[in-house]
Amino acid sequence: MCVSMCLFVIIVSVCILSEISRVWLINGILVILYSRVFWSFDEQG
Repeated sequence: MCVSMCLFVIIVSVCILSEISRVWLINGILVILYSRVFWSFDEQG
């Protein structure tokens, strides 16, 4: 449960930072890559 909460906070923080710095494309790619790594890790365990 805590992992999901931390992941949610990280995604929200990245979204806010992307709005401020206007590099939503780069942050979006990082979020997608991080999500894929998280999902692949979640499937294994």
